[in-house]
Amino acid sequence: MTDELVQRVADELGIRRTLARLSRAQDTVDREAYKTCFTERVLLAATVVIPDWEPREVSVDELADRYFAEMDKYIFGQHFVTNHIIDVDGDEATCTADLWCVSALRDGADPRVTGLGGRYDLKLRRVGGEWRICERSIFENYSFDAGELLRHGA
Repeated sequence: MTDELVQRVADELGIRRTLARLSRAQDTVDREAYKTCFTERVLLAATVVIPDWEPREVSVDELADRYFAEMDKYIFGQHFVTNHIIDVDGDEATCTADLWCVSALRDGADPRVTGLGGRYDLKLRRVGGEWRICERSIFENYSFDAGELLRHGA
């Protein structure tokens, strides 16, 4: 195996590991672990979690504050990230990946179970030997309310 190929495999594995850590931090509501997945400043271009978001650069602390403020409305969430398409150029990379999330929203006496399918478009930067997200866009492809589906026999 050539050194170039070994580096490519290591970079792609490192990027996948960052996304796995991100998913785990979101699912376990671990703010500090979540922050380790990002650079100090992040361009949040598009999101489905934070209502009425206008694209702009924010500190990693503001991103975590806003994200976890929304997550406090949920009982649980489970994120799955697959089909990674990764391109690396030195210490910069892009990654497009499919996202699927199921969650339970606190909604009165009964939780509301919902699902969302979408796509991450990410830019990453190598910082101290680790891949961190410096730009993030999340696009929704579909969403559903499980209770509504069950009530309507779908």
